[in-house]
Amino acid sequence: DEGGNYFIVPAGLDVMAAIGYNWKWGKNEYELTVNGMNLGNELIMSTENTISLPRRFVAKLSVTF
Repeated sequence: DEGGNYFIVPAGLDVMAAIGYNWKWGKNEYELTVNGMNLGNELIMSTENTISLPRRFVAKLSVTF
């Protein structure tokens, strides 16, 4: 049906996750965040015709003083 609504489920699934932790040490406050992207390491073509990057992790540490 040309005019019907439909949804295509991709063969690959782009799995992302994030975990964070906050703590105080002395007068300083710390925050650590770790993000994981494309955890399944799938080769996925997006709707913008771009290929997903391989599995990667990004860590961020911030200090407030």
